[in-house]
Amino acid sequence: MDEKRAPLEFCCAGFRYRRGPEALHGMTLSVGRGEFVTVVGPNGAGKSTLLKLAAGMLKPENGDVLLFGDAAHELSRREAARRAAFAAEIEPVDYGLTVEEALLQAAYPQQAPWELFPEEAEERLAEALARLRLSNLAARPVGGLSDGERKRTALARAMMQNTPLVLLDEPAGHLDFASQAELVETLKRFKDEGKTVVAVEHNFLLSGRLADRVVVLCAGTVKASGPPSEVLTPEILREAYGAELDVVEHDGVHHVLLK
Repeated sequence: MDEKRAPLEFCCAGFRYRRGPEALHGMTLSVGRGEFVTVVGPNGAGKSTLLKLAAGMLKPENGDVLLFGDAAHELSRREAARRAAFAAEIEPVDYGLTVEEALLQAAYPQQAPWELFPEEAEERLAEALARLRLSNLAARPVGGLSDGERKRTALARAMMQNTPLVLLDEPAGHLDFASQAELVETLKRFKDEGKTVVAVEHNFLLSGRLADRVVVLCAGTVKASGPPSEVLTPEILREAYGAELDVVEHDGVHHVLLK
């Protein structure tokens, strides 16, 4: 891993699903160390595909997707997991595992081959369970959780993985207001720790509060990229979404509302 390279780089990358339209084309994007980037756009814009390419789960048809200077899809699963934590919209975890087991499993990529378990794992486990209100669910199978509880478990797994890059697909989906507040506080901590975060979202919760940069995707390519104050405008959002939206600023936070 090249510590001097950007955590994530898309270099004219493109991807097409079998028998489908091109999901991404000509994607050029560089995410700097410690940057918090949110990716927004209408359904079918290519947001989730972008994250899967970043995590090395998909191979670009053309161009390159680099994780700290190396092609993401060429890394072993263990090495990719040491560099980037990916909290998917639907978390690919064994539903028979308990919440505690699922969290401990997420820490495995960081341990040395000769270690039974990382020394700090138990401490991180207690913190993750407490921070995301999962302590009373630790012994419950993941398959028995509600959608919101599974979302909180996915974020706790990203905490346990303890990687320099965190990729989040719809992290606020299915969360009630209390859990959304916890999400914001957890991601603030990621920022304070110097982690790089790329989050795909629909509701602009994170774009207005935490993002250093907002990237608007439309039809598989970048339509706009820049600070929230420059990108979250009625004009740009109307062109991207085809809907009349309003943007209200309050205490430095940009809120996107339906007109």
